Amino acid sequence: MFIVIKGKCSKMDYTPKRRRTHKPEKSALLEAYPHDLQLYKVPPIGQISLVEFQDLALERQKVLQLLELTLAQQHKSIDEIKLAFTSALKKEGYHAYARLVNALGCSSHTDVDLEARRRDHIAHFVLRLAYSLKDDLQNYMLTYETELFKLRFHSLNREGLTQFLATSGLHYSPVSQEFKEQNRENLYMSTAKEGDFENTDFYELPFDKVVDLISDRKVYLHKGIAYVPQNDLITVFLTHFRTNLSIELNKARKFVLNNLDDERLQSFLKSLPECFTGMAKVVWNSQNVPIAKLNDLSKTSYPLCMRIMHEHLTTNHHLKNTGRLQYGLFLKGVGVTLEDSIEFWKSEMTKKEDCNEDKFNKQYLYQIRYNYGKVGRRVDYRPAGCNKLISEPVGPAEVHGCPYKHMDTDELTKKLLECHLPHSDVGEITKLASEGHYILACTRYFESTHKQPPARMFLHPNHYFQESRNILTIDEVKEETAVQDTYMPLSPEKISQSIKVKVENNLDTSNSVTPSRQIEKKVRTLDKKDKMDPTNIEALLNDDSD
Repeated sequence: MFIVIKGKCSKMDYTPKRRRTHKPEKSALLEAYPHDLQLYKVPPIGQISLVEFQDLALERQKVLQLLELTLAQQHKSIDEIKLAFTSALKKEGYHAYARLVNALGCSSHTDVDLEARRRDHIAHFVLRLAYSLKDDLQNYMLTYETELFKLRFHSLNREGLTQFLATSGLHYSPVSQEFKEQNRENLYMSTAKEGDFENTDFYELPFDKVVDLISDRKVYLHKGIAYVPQNDLITVFLTHFRTNLSIELNKARKFVLNNLDDERLQSFLKSLPECFTGMAKVVWNSQNVPIAKLNDLSKTSYPLCMRIMHEHLTTNHHLKNTGRLQYGLFLKGVGVTLEDSIEFWKSEMTKKEDCNEDKFNKQYLYQIRYNYGKVGRRVDYRPAGCNKLISEPVGPAEVHGCPYKHMDTDELTKKLLECHLPHSDVGEITKLASEGHYILACTRYFESTHKQPPARMFLHPNHYFQESRNILTIDEVKEETAVQDTYMPLSPEKISQSIKVKVENNLDTSNSVTPSRQIEKKVRTLDKKDKMDPTNIEALLNDDSD
């Protein structure tokens, strides 16, 4: 990849062949991107603005997060997955990706198609740089880029598949109709469950490329050649795609660490995976949440993980270090000010006999102020997301982390029943948790406690909280308006004032101070009129993270 940004150059020399990243004429774009799908073997070259560089990376990251959420919903078929994923993409405004997921291959070459292919190509390589730096990030990208490739491959029609084989450099030849007729019986036996044999194409591949298919008796094998039906060809490409991407991620890591000399790009790439770009960016609540409301909110709007920590704190008046960190940052994210946070923790922890105010000030006050960026490194830390909570180890007497992962079935069942969930819902949630579908179990908990699903899927406890407040605020406004209507007619002006007062007082903002960090809700990508200057990268990275 060769990038020129504001006079500085960075180069990634993977291969002699190049694709240019500036926007050339349509004929040049068509030559560079003749197909909707690619294996990303040829890195781009050319000039790209820093704004577009960061915009494409954030967009790609959000797309993979949406795919992760879609796959967590346990759809029964790949068509259902594709339909749900397409709907999620359109809802978030990613129409170009929705188009690519359903593209047939090479049936359309409009300006919109070509621009979508160009952005897809560059975005993949930028994200490859950022996600190459840590093993867990590499594994994440391998998993979800492969799943994205799988969905797009599934959309190809016969012409699209033929052209993809030609442009990918993988020379897998379809068998002739004469060979198909001569070997009809053997070929049919390998595809008996697929149905439409007459319209199924078969491809010749070396047997060592399809060992899994051979072991499952899904292909006809003759003289070292495997004859693979069209529907099973995806297995070959997924293996090839993942293997190639794994190799290239390691190359990208070496490049970033040893050759990338632009400090702005280094900072952006290293910080990008920590950006919480997902799910409407509502990790931060700009309203104040008075601590007097926390007990009630813990029962109505907290995800189970935070409810457990809150109840343990108010019952036992202590949380171990990781629990204090996770719950403290969650409170910060929902809108508890530093002053209120100190008061809350002090009032709870000093109720324990062995902790007086002096001990609290010496042992615990620093961490609270540290979380708010007032001491130490003075970093404005963000609340942990679901992936962090799921992966966090939990030791004896610790109650932090994701309960759907860390609690056994009996313990989780008991806790859910204590939350007054119906037995049928409890069984459903514990089953999802036991099968490893932790986020889906949390979503089901939300549905059970709110009697409706969230407007958007979430990957963050603070987004769960915001979704809950959105629903409950609407319900409370409707109830108040209905009560007022019972006693007296209201003019449109009074109704408007009533709703405004109710929304403003939803979490009691009467005597609070605005939290030190307020972030307006941002759209997921930057419109042309809102494009950032390069100097604002830090602000972008500081938006939301898990």
